[in-house]
Amino acid sequence: MTAPVSEAEWQKLRPTLLGDLQLAAVHVHDAVMRSGLLMTPLAHPLLSGRKREVLQWMAAGKSRQDLGDILGISARTVAVHLRSAREKLGVLTMVQAVGRAIGLRIIFPRQIGPKAA
Repeated sequence: MTAPVSEAEWQKLRPTLLGDLQLAAVHVHDAVMRSGLLMTPLAHPLLSGRKREVLQWMAAGKSRQDLGDILGISARTVAVHLRSAREKLGVLTMVQAVGRAIGLRIIFPRQIGPKAA
């Protein structure tokens, strides 16, 4: 926040303004959460076919290097797809990503290979 005031005036105004800003932040947060704008992508994340494919192979127990060999891409590219999938699924680990993808029926636990839904 900025204001055309001296440093001394700012120090006097700051305690009052911070409380107002915190209150405004709570209202903005509540409005965003009620709107569903953030929850929709987490509830129904859109993953590309390649991201679903790498998650499906991860569910089958394949390593990043295995995935690179199977898909004909580098292990680094596999890592990029996996990181993006984790972010879109709103999780921190690959185990969580696979579990969430299965729970959302993006991939299926018994299906081995690239025929993910």
